[in-house]
Parts: sequence; C-alpha cells; structure tokens
Amino acid sequence: MRFLFPIALLSILLFSCKSTKITTTNPSEITEVGLPVTADKIEGPKMAWDRTMVDFGKVKKGEKKETTYQFQNIGNEPLIIDIATSCHCTTMEYPQGKEILPGKGGVFVVVFDSAEKEKSGVQDITIVLKNEDKNGYPIIEELFFKYELVD
Repeated sequence: MRFLFPIALLSILLFSCKSTKITTTNPSEITEVGLPVTADKIEGPKMAWDRTMVDFGKVKKGEKKETTYQFQNIGNEPLIIDIATSCHCTTMEYPQGKEILPGKGGVFVVVFDSAEKEKSGVQDITIVLKNEDKNGYPIIEELFFKYELVD
C-alpha cells in the first residue's frame, strides 16, 4: 500500500508528458491526426488539446486578437460539440454538431474584441458536448485566454 502513491505519481508524470500533434487548420475540417495514446484505453469521447490557455499579452482597447485551439478525440467513441460559449467580446468558429470520430480532430478559431473592456483579465470558453459522462451529465471542457489591456 505504501508503494501505491509513488507508482501512481510516476505513472502520471510519464504519461502526461506525451505531446499531441494536431494537423487541422480549418474549423469545419475534421482530419486524421496522430494519437498520443490508443483509443481503446480511454472510455467514451475525450478531447485532447494542443493548449488550453493563450496569453495575448498587451492588447490596446479596441484591438482584436485571434488564436486557435486544436483538439483531437483520443477516446474510443465519437464526440459531438453541442455548443461553445464565452462573453460577448468573443466570437468562435468550430465544428458544431459534427461527429468527430476517435483519432480525428478539429480546431476552434477564437477572436477576442477588446473594444468594450475596461481592465485586464482572463476569459473562459466553455464547451459542452452532446455526449454524457458515465453519470449521465454532459461532458464539459474549458479553454482560457488572458490579456493585459493597455492605452
């Protein structure tokens, strides 16, 4: 029992260092991508992201910034994105309602408009899948970006 924690910690460190290469650049395009792990090891759909936080750095009031978040379904079942939401300052393009098979991926194109912002901050993007977890709740993912508002 006393060896269980170090073994679990070592396993987490070893497996969390794998990188995911995603090749999609168009939000409506669903492509074949390399799997970091075999899909049969992860039950249900699972989104792996190239990143979950973007730092826009210094942003002038009224300036627009664009970024992308790429993902891959590393689970063993197709996933379907129901909706993605953020504040009114953010617009997104993403493969809404499309079935994304295991091993395939897509991209979220996100545009941040700082016109109505008064101070620096961190914005979240909430993604709700049509898929449910083993307890019957919708699967939810979160992405973030931050910015420093300057004159």
